[in-house]
Amino acid sequence: IRYSRSVDVQLAQNCIRWYGEAIDKLYDQVAPSPEDSLALITREPVGVVAAIIPWNYPMLMAAWKIGPALAAGNSLVLKPSEKAPLTSLRLAELALEAGVPSGVFNVLPGFGDEAGRALGLHM
Repeated sequence: IRYSRSVDVQLAQNCIRWYGEAIDKLYDQVAPSPEDSLALITREPVGVVAAIIPWNYPMLMAAWKIGPALAAGNSLVLKPSEKAPLTSLRLAELALEAGVPSGVFNVLPGFGDEAGRALGLHM
């Protein structure tokens, strides 16, 4: 438990914080480009993002998917490993408590050959 708290939780927290800080830095920036062209970086959500994560480092692996998806304005369906679903379910509860609207961050627990396959084929 000590290792999980010091590694998985801390790194996940840092990841979510990084993407949260990046949100206001993603709008209409000029990217380096040749003199005869102009390249703008714009934020355009793609809609619903599906993410399937493994059992190891469940909080950090989830954060790597949650942070960029939500920061870009997408909704997310997260399918955790059947061996470690509780972390993702708790993260979804915390997201609601933090003000993420209902239906924006969803968790789909289940076995990979059923839930994972259905999610992968649907997206």
